[in-house]
Amino acid sequence: MIKRLVLLLILLLVTISCGTNIEKTERHTGIGTGGLVLSLKWYTGDKAKAVIRRSPPAGVATIRITISGPGMTDIQQDFNAASPSGTINTVPAGVNRTINAQGLNAGGTVTHTGSISGLTINVGQTTDAGTITMNPAATYSVSGTVTLNGVGLAGVPIGIVSVRIPGGTSNTTITADDGTYTFAGVLNDNYVVWPFLTGYTFSPNISVTVNGANQTGQNFTATAVVVASTYYISGTIVDTNGAPLAGVAVALSGSNIVNTTTDSNGNYSFTGLANGSYTITPMQSNYYFSPINLTATVNGADATGENFTRSSISTASFTPLVDTGQTTVYATGDDASYTIDPPSYTDNGNGTITDNVTGLSWQKQDDATTRTWDAANTYCAGLSLAGTGWRVPTRRELMSIVDYGKYSPAINSTYFTSTRGDYYYWSSTTYARNTASAWLVDFYYGGVGVSGNKTYTFYVRCAR
Repeated sequence: MIKRLVLLLILLLVTISCGTNIEKTERHTGIGTGGLVLSLKWYTGDKAKAVIRRSPPAGVATIRITISGPGMTDIQQDFNAASPSGTINTVPAGVNRTINAQGLNAGGTVTHTGSISGLTINVGQTTDAGTITMNPAATYSVSGTVTLNGVGLAGVPIGIVSVRIPGGTSNTTITADDGTYTFAGVLNDNYVVWPFLTGYTFSPNISVTVNGANQTGQNFTATAVVVASTYYISGTIVDTNGAPLAGVAVALSGSNIVNTTTDSNGNYSFTGLANGSYTITPMQSNYYFSPINLTATVNGADATGENFTRSSISTASFTPLVDTGQTTVYATGDDASYTIDPPSYTDNGNGTITDNVTGLSWQKQDDATTRTWDAANTYCAGLSLAGTGWRVPTRRELMSIVDYGKYSPAINSTYFTSTRGDYYYWSSTTYARNTASAWLVDFYYGGVGVSGNKTYTFYVRCAR
């Protein structure tokens, strides 16, 4: 019933000369080498159940034989468990020889052990060492607790894997109601233990060495992963008769630029938004929208009712083109050669100026404060100066009060006082190539430019 593991030990006989006589005992146990034969029987599981195998049990990949004794250096040889036979050379003859046998798994962890001692190896003879019983190696436990806010966390999967086995021979368990866990039957080795549960992170990272004792107190602290709340911005786009419009492109600019289109009911929405300020701009060829764009602030709640009305270009109201303000003729046919709609203003005596050509009302004097584009829109919308209804002017509207017959500032300073000639003023017109930017007008010489970003700060003069 027991498969024999034959260790054929080749004798390397040493020839002694010099003419001396060697007594019989010395010839048998002294100088030289001998051989031995032995068998292994394997117990698996609980030895009391007497489960005996004739061949190595599953999981045993290597059989390691170590021979030791007085007056010799230990000899070790490994054998493949699938074909447990081989040769160990140069085993010194002598008394009180001990054979230690080990079964190892693929990672090198000892799973079974056995030994026999008191053997005599005679020179030139093969000794039958008998049968070595291979018992399962001693096992231990690894245990600990997983807590959340100081309270045991139940139902957390826990894994354990030997670091010496790539890809890992591993085991898993789940924490009990009080957050405790235990891995039993753990062999001596180095391990990594880790919990894993969606929605949580765990600390610390734990490596544990099992070496002849149970390893307790392998504890983890769980932290719930907080998912930031998100919100949405929505509105409706209709025509001048109040009919909903489908298929209108709508752009949202903020931390990112996102686009959508209105549905069959004229509704649009942008979802998954974090708190912040956003600009909504509808776009459709050959149409004009009122307002041109809207600023919506998300602060712990959805922003709804961001609505627009579309007008066709043929019915839209346009601002007349004001003359440039140049009155000196520098060449025949230049601006000063023609007078069509010369600039004309009225000071209303209440901090506002009326443009008699375009019909627009303006702040006579801005508040000398630079703002981001969003803040400028908010400031004008909240301005109460001889009434409400103020807004950031469009690029063309802002250009209409530039006087190209002047510079620094390039504006009629009799009506528009304290205008900064060394800095730009915001328009409400978004730059089409990059909707994170907007058009600017420089009142030093009347130039037009584009902001690098709407988060930059410039002056604003409100209109209505």
